[in-house]
Amino acid sequence: MKPRTTLILLAVAIALAAFVFGLDRFSQNTRERRERAAHVVEIKRIDVNGITIENGAVQIKLKAQGDSWKMVAPWQDDADGEVIDQLLDAIQNLHPEDVIAELGKGDKRRQMLKDFGLNKSKLRLKLEGKHMPPQLEFGQDTAVQGRGYLRLQDEDAVYVVTNDLKTIVSKTPEDFRDHRMTPFLTTLINRAIFQVSGGEIELAKEQDNWQLVRPIKARASNDAVVDILTKMNQAQISKFVSENRSNPGSFGLDTPAGVLTLFSAEGNKFEIEIGSPVPSHPESVYAGLPERNTVVEVGKGFATLFNITPNDLRDRKIGRLNSDLIDRVTIENAEHPKIVLAREENRWRLLSPANRPANAENVNRLIQEINNGEVTQFVSDTATDLTKYGLDQPRLKITFSSYSSENTAESNAGEVVLSTLEFGNSENGVTYGRLKEEPYIFSITDEM
Repeated sequence: MKPRTTLILLAVAIALAAFVFGLDRFSQNTRERRERAAHVVEIKRIDVNGITIENGAVQIKLKAQGDSWKMVAPWQDDADGEVIDQLLDAIQNLHPEDVIAELGKGDKRRQMLKDFGLNKSKLRLKLEGKHMPPQLEFGQDTAVQGRGYLRLQDEDAVYVVTNDLKTIVSKTPEDFRDHRMTPFLTTLINRAIFQVSGGEIELAKEQDNWQLVRPIKARASNDAVVDILTKMNQAQISKFVSENRSNPGSFGLDTPAGVLTLFSAEGNKFEIEIGSPVPSHPESVYAGLPERNTVVEVGKGFATLFNITPNDLRDRKIGRLNSDLIDRVTIENAEHPKIVLAREENRWRLLSPANRPANAENVNRLIQEINNGEVTQFVSDTATDLTKYGLDQPRLKITFSSYSSENTAESNAGEVVLSTLEFGNSENGVTYGRLKEEPYIFSITDEM
């Protein structure tokens, strides 16, 4: 082979190697770009502590506050955590369907950005916190429905993405406000005060049970209290009316038709005032939220929840006995010898008038019937006139006690009365009774 031919072939081989190397480099760079662009941005939502949205002349500013979010502009108010969660989800799931990486320079670049609606974007999203991406700028929609152009501030690439995030960012400031009437989960409320037409009704939770504190001291129905608080928690604000309460008379809030004050287990307080009907919306009423310094409209069904009396919230069960604590049952009947029953682990034994095994099923049924049985009527809220109802010398008395054979850190040895149920006169198909530990008299049907 001639030297000249050899040199030509060598040159061709070198050029081909350079082309292959360059192509491989280009392919690697392309793959790397695609891998990097699997998500438009990468964020850890736990690091996000602020959100700013600019939509034309409107600016929305949101700040994280513990486990919740607050709106600081254009109003100072509670923010809707669900909407913010949707926004952060949409950011984390923002995938590019196409990337336009070459925008050119100078006039060409400006024209391309203008064509995409990104030269002076009216819709922008900025995240605050550690390791946050540049500001997101939203452009025009593409020819494909549900898709639009997006750019990270000062970057050359333009992304084609779905409009899921853009739709959320385009919401009005009102959409980012908390539309719940109450800020507390029902399970976190441990005290509630209703100011209604008949006076004040105060409820307090003791351990897992609700109690009436005012106007009478009585057991409250857990189901009834949880039901009304849950309905109030599920109510939604239909419209924000005013950002201040400087003229309460305009909304009927100078003399509210009802006031609810809620207290959480953490010691937080929240108040709701019910005002007058909304003239332009007969199905709505005004409500004042002092802690949020705002007046809102809410469906009139919310106002009807204030049409309650203490008896609507009372526990109508005869008793609230904890069978696990009962070790002794004493039954005193004016016409029969006293009966004393004692529990020995899972068995029951009759101690008096004779010492022999007892029917545990019957003892458990007695406790269950007292816990499940309902009063017919609350006869008197004060147990002062016992003679009138035959309760000064009851015909039947059942005492439930705990018993310890030795001293413990919690109690001394001996019997401790848990509850005493007394029954007096019977008339017109009902029998009067009371729990000695509770200051009221009730009646039950003689059929029980």
